[in-house]
Parts: sequence; structure tokens; C-alpha cells
Amino acid sequence: MKHRHVFTLAPRLILLAWAHVVLAPAAQSQSAFYVAVGGEDRSAGTVKRPFATLARARDAVRQLPAPRRATVYLRGGLYPVRDTVVFDHRDSGAADRPVVYQAYPGERPVLSGGIEVTGWTKLSNSVHGLPAEAARHVWVAPMPLLHHSGRFFTMFDGHGMLPRARTRGFLPEPGGVGDRLQAHFPAGAIRNWPNLQDVELVIRPEQVWTMNILGLAAVDESRCLARTTIPGTYPLIRLGRMFAVPDGMPSAWIENVPEGLDSPGEWMANTREGLVYLWPRGARPEGIRVAGLRELVRLEGNEETGQLVRHIVFRGLTFTHGDRDVWTAEDIGLQHDWDLWNKDNALVRMRGAEDCAVEHCLFTQTGGGGVRLDLHCRRNRVAANELVHFGGTGILAAGYGPGTRDVNGDNEIVNNRIHHGGELYWHSPGIFLWQSGRNRVAHNEIHHFGYNGLVISGVRAGSFRNREGKGREVDPTLRWAEIGALQFFEPPNSSRPERETLPYLHGRDNLVEYNDIYRVMERLGDGNGIYVSGAGHGNIIRQNAVHDLYGTGVNSAIRTDGWQEGTLIAENVVYNCVGGGITLKQVNRVENNIVANLILVSPLEQIEPDFRGEPLKLAGYILLRRGPSAGSTLQRNLLVHPGKQLSLYDEARIKRFVPAYARDCQTDYNLYWFADDPAAADRFLEAKRAEGIDKHSIAADPLFRDLRNNDFRLPVNSPARLLGFAPIHQDRIGIERGVKPGPEGLRTGGTQP
Repeated sequence: MKHRHVFTLAPRLILLAWAHVVLAPAAQSQSAFYVAVGGEDRSAGTVKRPFATLARARDAVRQLPAPRRATVYLRGGLYPVRDTVVFDHRDSGAADRPVVYQAYPGERPVLSGGIEVTGWTKLSNSVHGLPAEAARHVWVAPMPLLHHSGRFFTMFDGHGMLPRARTRGFLPEPGGVGDRLQAHFPAGAIRNWPNLQDVELVIRPEQVWTMNILGLAAVDESRCLARTTIPGTYPLIRLGRMFAVPDGMPSAWIENVPEGLDSPGEWMANTREGLVYLWPRGARPEGIRVAGLRELVRLEGNEETGQLVRHIVFRGLTFTHGDRDVWTAEDIGLQHDWDLWNKDNALVRMRGAEDCAVEHCLFTQTGGGGVRLDLHCRRNRVAANELVHFGGTGILAAGYGPGTRDVNGDNEIVNNRIHHGGELYWHSPGIFLWQSGRNRVAHNEIHHFGYNGLVISGVRAGSFRNREGKGREVDPTLRWAEIGALQFFEPPNSSRPERETLPYLHGRDNLVEYNDIYRVMERLGDGNGIYVSGAGHGNIIRQNAVHDLYGTGVNSAIRTDGWQEGTLIAENVVYNCVGGGITLKQVNRVENNIVANLILVSPLEQIEPDFRGEPLKLAGYILLRRGPSAGSTLQRNLLVHPGKQLSLYDEARIKRFVPAYARDCQTDYNLYWFADDPAAADRFLEAKRAEGIDKHSIAADPLFRDLRNNDFRLPVNSPARLLGFAPIHQDRIGIERGVKPGPEGLRTGGTQP
């Protein structure tokens, strides 16, 4: 009996010893772990016995003694992510001992939120509303089992994101109900489909600067009236007559219905039937995935206890196959609902994080955004990444609403290439700073967006006047217990930021420099390459290039909008834009900029056919939209038009506000030139001097190296130098020399950020 107990216990002791080695492989001396497709989470995490998942590697690092220093190498291949991988304070490194998760040298690890769709068969039964041509090509499969909500809004094949079935566009009927929850539609445009919970209305509600995707709650076909599940940003009526939006341009359509499935690549899902329908781009469905998550990785610190996430780095990884955001009744919109506050709608999200970094990563083929820095986020770095083909905002830093808590800032967003974004929510910008200050946004390349390229904003004065504000946009973020009572001195219709609100506007003191922004404003209207509004004082916009904006609803290249003061716009280059060059509202400074070669009429051949409409005409090189302007400067700017005379300053256009004029600003030391009509420049300057301004300005050829080809280098004998104009080095704008964004920059030896 005694011997029997010995032999019974021995295997258990051996098993415990094995478990200690295998299940807790983070030995005190181990500082490198490996993850590979085909690995095993019960293994040691070595190069020969790698883990299978990022989450298991995180847990291994967590077992190291603090201050821990470790590098986790992910081998090449596709890693399905079924649950968001969350890092907290236990996973932190130290300033001199960061924890790094990076691609194995020369290999490409891909973290995917996609779930493969299998069991495809050719459609054999009739589907009411499905076009006859589509019925011959459509395949059907059971909806995959999703771990979370059971619904998905984004689908992919091997070539990228697939378009969802959409009906022909229509205009909401004139004289409709005109509220934010009901749309009056033309007969037959919307039906009371049996699976109405799957159907969405996509609409540009009244205004040209936003678009909404709204679920349908009820449809009355007899009254041609549809009610949505949540309110739109504005009344659900046709677009107002603004800029070049023509009468008759469709501003709404329906998605995810059989009637809209009429082209290769389109799909729809019916949760009532539990089926997915697809007209594949090839002969049959192959490699089809739906998005199972919106957020793949989150750094989650605890502000209240001070247990923040620190010194974690992601480098050289690819993130893909995230889902599109869905608005809910609890959501709070940032300005004009261009994004949402504190929402899980980006592939990588930091919240309660300091001194962390995302470097040389690729974000692609996803329904949402790329990177979010939410609430408490300080001294983080988003550098040398590529973000391409995504549905929302590229990079967003969003702090708390107005109050005393100012904990989002001092971050770096540098050397990122951000393009072909906002593909589902067209109003999404490339980079968005909201209530986030003291950031450096530099050397980024932003192009091909439907609306603004780069936005800095906060909360406008009207929200401070409306303590009972119950709308989605911004108002619910105000922290009234910290603000207390305010006494306003500006009249309610003023567009100046009330001095009492300034301490609570935290989007101040940002430095935006050396960014190259072009081909934005491709779809919506009344927008800009760089936009600043309600952000607070001290923002500097310098040494950027904004060019080739061709949309039929562009406002200008760079703009300070209502309720924005204390901004410096200096040493920027603006060219090949329609609408206007720089828009100035209230008291800001516009100094030492080159605005040249603006386009008289939108070149419609550069615009997508669905958005051509009526061509937009050039309003002016400097648009003075709202006053009072006393204290503003317009100095040492070179305004050079390649053609004949026009009004370089477009003044006092908006009558319902205090008018703005160049004569109200400190306007001097500028250079004006019309290449095809030099005498017109003299006449223009004489007219301005008669207004008492431009005493030292000149009308002269600046002698650019090549005006027609946008080479604005100045020779030593340029008359612009006599004005004190500081040359702008165009070759320093954009991605820094030696840096190649994305994982390829690491694999090819590009300089690391």
C-alpha cells in the first residue's frame, strides 16, 4: 500500500512540473517570445515552440517581473482575432524597457477580425425584388456564427471590401415632415421589407457636410413615410441649395435589400432567414469573410486608480477586417457627427495610455477607423503607418468634453500615409483632433477622402449656452459640474468664442506642420483640406501643402471656422484648388503663405461621375467670411493668379454675421500678381491702398522657378524677399526622406521612426 501511494503521486508531481514549464513559460530570464500560425498556446513561446495567439504572448509577458522588458515576434501569416485583445497596466513596460510586439524580420503577420463564410451554393429559389440578371449570378450561404451581436455590416473578398447592395438614389420629397426621425420618400423608393431590421437608409440630411447611415424602424408605404431608429444629424430632407449642389442630385438610397443587389461584388444579409447573398466578383465565392469585431486591440488603463498602460509598442503589424460603426441612441457625436465620442470603432484603440506607440503598421480593408486615442492619452506616438481603404476616420485623438479635465495631448502623429479613407462614412477626416491639445501632427500624407483632410475642433459657444442640450452632437460631453455658471458677453448670434469658454477648450496649442494634403473633398461640400473650429487658442498651421482639391462643394484649402480665434496660418503652400485658398473668420493670423494657381471652375473630368453636378467657381484667394476681424493679420502672403484680374479677397459674403473685410485686418507687406494681366495687379493694389491698407505691399512678379508647374522656389532677386517673405521649402513637406510608412518600411530597411 505504501509503495502504491508512491507510484500514484509520482505522475502527479511530474505533471505539475511539466505544467510549470509549459503552461507558465515566461521564465524569469526569458525576454523574447514568438507567435506563429500553427503554434500552440500551451507551448513555451520560443522560436521553435511558438505560441498561437497574441493574447497568449501578452499573458506570458505579464508574468515577467517588473520593470519588464520583452519583445514578442509574430511570424508571418493570418491570425484570426475573435475577441478584442486588451492590454492593461499589468502589461506595461518602462521608459528604458518597453514591451514591443512586432513582426518577425522579413515577415508579414496579419491580425484579422474576419470570419470566413462557408457553405456557398448557387441560388436556386426566387427572391422577391431581386433583379432577374442577378438571380443568375447570386450565391447564398448560412450566416456565420458571430461571437457578439450576430450582425455584421462589412464583407470582404481577396481583393478588399465588398460594396453592400444599394438601391438607386432618390431625393426625399419636398414638403416632407422635415424632422430628424422621419423621411418622406417618392413612391416605391422604400418598402416595408419583412426583415426591416436589416435595412438601412443612407442619406445626406439637409446639409452638404455630413452623411448618415440610419436603421429603419417603420415604413408606411401608403403615406411614403419612413421612420428611422435614431435621429439624423439634421432633418431628413433633401439637400439645401448650397454651393454647387444641383437640384435633382440624389441624396439618399437604401442598402441591404434585394432590389439593390444588381452588380458583381455586391452582397446583402438577411438575419431573419440567417442567410447571406452575394454576386461574387469571380465565378464563385472564394475567401469571403465578414467582420466579427470593430476593435482588434485595445490598451485600457484605469484613470481613477492611476493604473495606466505605459510603454507598449506595436511595430510592423497589419490590422484588417474590422466592422463598420453603427450609431446607437447612447452615442455622442463629435462636430457634425464626423465621428463619435469614446466609441470602439477603430482597429487599435488606446484609452488610459501614456508613452505607447504604433509604428510601421498597416491598417487596411476595414469598415471603421485605424487608430483612436481616447480620453486620457498622453505622449503616445503614431508614426510611419499606412492607412488605406477604410470606412471611417484614419487617426482620431479625442479627449473629454469641456471641463477642467485636460488629459488628451502631447501626442505625436508623424510620417503616416493616410489615403482612400472615409469610404463608408464619407464625412470622416484623415486625422481628427477633438478636445486634444499640444499634439504634433507632422509629415503626414493625406489624400483621397470624401471630406476634410485634417480637423482640429472642440465645442462651439452655442453648446455652452444650452445647458439642457439633449441632442447627439457634442452637448452631452460638457462637464457642467466643473464649468459651473457662465456669464456671456457676446450676443447669441456672434460667432466669436466667448472668453468665458476658453479655459474649457482643450484643442489648443497643436502644431500642424509639413503635411501634404491633396484630393480630399471628393464627395461632400463646404469643407477644406485643413479645418479648425472651436478648438481654443494657440494652434499653429505651418509649412503644409494643400493642393488639387477639385470637388464641386469645396470651400477652401485651409479654414478657421466659426468660434475659432488665436490661430496662426503661416508658411503654407496652396495651389490647384477650386472655391478658395484660405478662409479667415474672426481674429486669426494669415502670414507668409503662398496661394497660387487657383482654379476658376471645377474640372469636372477630375470628379466622380456621381458627384459632378454643377461646377464650382472660384470665390477668391482669401475668403473673409465673418468678423469682427480687428486684430487679424494678412501679411507677407504671395497671392499669384496665373490668369487675369479677379477679386483676390472675397469679403463680407455672409450677411447674417458681422461682416469681415481686409481693411479691418492688419493687411500689409503682401505681394499680388496676375500673370496674364500685370496691370490688373497694380489696379488691385491701388484699390486696397485707397481703403487704407497694404501701404508696403507690392504688385510684382515673384519670379517663381516655374509657376505653371507649381514650383514656387524663389531666386535671391525675388521682390518677395524685400517684403521679408521667408522662403518655403516644398521639398521638406510630406513624408520625411528615408522613412517608408507601413511594414514594408521595416522589411526594406527604411528608417524607423
